[in-house]
This record gives sequence, C-alpha cells and structure tokens, in this order.
Amino acid sequence: MPKSAAEQPLHRRIREILEVEFAALPANTRVPAARALAERFGVSYMTVTRALNDLENKGLLERVRGSGSFTRLNTAERGKQPIYFALPSTVIFRYPVTFFSVTAYGGALQEARDSGVKLEMLITGRSNTQNDLDREVLDNLAPYSRVIVAGYWFYPIFPWLQRKHCRVSFLDNQDEAEPEFARSITGFHKLRLARTELVAQGVKLLYAAGRRHILLLHSGVRYDVPWRRGYRAGLAACGLEYNPNIELFTNRDQEMVMDEMAISILSRRRHFFDAILAVSYVQAVGAYQALRRAQLTVPKDVSILALEDNPALERNPLPLSAIGFDYEMAGRMALRQLLADSPEPLVETVPVVENFRCSI
Repeated sequence: MPKSAAEQPLHRRIREILEVEFAALPANTRVPAARALAERFGVSYMTVTRALNDLENKGLLERVRGSGSFTRLNTAERGKQPIYFALPSTVIFRYPVTFFSVTAYGGALQEARDSGVKLEMLITGRSNTQNDLDREVLDNLAPYSRVIVAGYWFYPIFPWLQRKHCRVSFLDNQDEAEPEFARSITGFHKLRLARTELVAQGVKLLYAAGRRHILLLHSGVRYDVPWRRGYRAGLAACGLEYNPNIELFTNRDQEMVMDEMAISILSRRRHFFDAILAVSYVQAVGAYQALRRAQLTVPKDVSILALEDNPALERNPLPLSAIGFDYEMAGRMALRQLLADSPEPLVETVPVVENFRCSI
C-alpha cells in the first residue's frame, strides 16, 4: 500500500513539492539556494540538499558550481525528447553474434511505439571496433539524455554518460565483470542477466529429462566464471557429482568445437556423458555435427541444450533446444526503467525463456 505523505521521509515530501513548483518554471530558471529553502521549510540544510540531489538525478535541475541551480526541461518537455539506444555501428545488424543487442533494440523500439515515445539509435563508433569512438557524436549528446546501453562492450563511453549526467538503463550481460566497472556504472539503472542461475536451470532441465552425466561445453577460462559456477550449483542441486572430465573448454569457432568434441567422444568409455549443455548456440551446433560424425543420435544417445537461443538452432537439420534470456523483453524493460523516472537506481532481472525443440 502506498505510504501517505505524512509517512514519507521528509526530504521526499520536500522533493515532491519542489518538483511541482520547478516543473512550472521555464528551462534555465535559477531556483532558490538550499539554505533559503531550508529556512522556508524549517528543516536542515542536509534535508533540502537530499531533495535537490534527487531532482538533479531526475534531470529536473542542473547545478552549476559558483552559479547555483537551474531548472531543466520540465516533465512534459522531457517527454518529447528521444530516448537513445547506444549501438557501436549499424553494421552490427549483419552479424548473428550481435543477436543480443539487435533483439534488445527491437524490444525497446516496440515498447517505445506502445508508449508513444521516440527511440533513436545513438551510433557511438565510426566502425564496429570497441575503441573507435565517434567523439563528435558523444560531445553533442545533450546533458541528462536518457540512454540504453547493452553490455560492457560500451565501457569506453561510460565517462561521457556520467559527465553529462545521463539517465542510463544498463543491460548487464557479464556479471563477473561488474566489480571491475562498478565505479563506471554507479547510478545506472541495471538489468541483470543472471547467468549463474541460467546454467543451474539448464542442468535441472536435463536432469528432469533423465540425464545424469551432463557435459558442460564452455569458453570460461577461470574456475569461478558464472557458467562454471552455475554448472556446479546445478549438479549439486540435483544430487549429481561434479566430474571435471566431462567439462570441456572450447571457443566459439564451430569447426574447432567439432574437433574438440570428436576427441571427447573417442574417450566416451572412460568419460561417459549422455547430455551436452552448450554455453553458446555455435557450440551447440558444433556439438551436434560432431555427434553425427560419431554416428551418435540426438537425443536418443545424447541430449543437447544451448544456453542462448538463436534462429540458427531452429534451422539446424535437427532443431536444437535452448533456454536463454528474453532479450526482447530486456529491451522493453530498459525503456520502462527510463520512463519510470526514478531518482534511485532500479535493479531488475531479465526473465528466461525455454524453447524445447527436438534435442532433449
């Protein structure tokens, strides 16, 4: 049940009063100083400062050192401003490996249409290279803009977004990287892609299908990466023993996956497995082809489950099952976070979708 005005913290009540007053003023109007407002409301300087900080975080105020605080676009005017979706370049729409960003953009675009707001691409690079930034575009980005950022690939633009006090919804697709970039994403809304939980869920689905010797096909070098943590957690939850001999490291190159899987299959008598949990869709397709070469039948001999979905899995000669994050919903959720206009950073988890085809 919503709190009554009397139950709300004092700084929030003051913020709500000031928000209404300031929204009625033209942009760039200087507002009373914090000490004057503290005297007006009969509260401490710190209480008013907290209220003003909230208004600044919402993009209603701009505080200029030595000059004071000034109004920015009011709520109605800000609603007319576009929301931006950061993309490295338009060429990403050609590559299947960028399925995550492209699908999230599609979801955000549909949510924008449903909500009656304008969504524009913010092309941050001159090419599809991480550090080849288009500095002119970033310099011209208006202060307090609302921006959706999909993944740590964009970390070079974080300083620009922070200096311009942008309201950012960040799709956190690499939770093990978060400690390294924690300072860079302070104040951002966040959408978690909970990969550890995703892998554990995949193990449980294969266990429910009667599989007891589940091989993890991954590309995580370190022992504590989410894929490997989730694998061990899923095995433990199902009462299965962890066997490092059926955890196979490979990269995302399909031909190499096939070669390494072939080696693993030759040693089946010593290290038996009856299911493959593949971190990427490319690894899942490579595993399927390696099993066919070894004259093993999917799913009779070995089940395959990918931990990311992609149209390539459905087009495979035997359509492959997958569970993965709902990237389209992630885009929708990101846009909703920015429309909510919350002064506090929001943290939400992207839902998982299951697509059972013919490989389990």
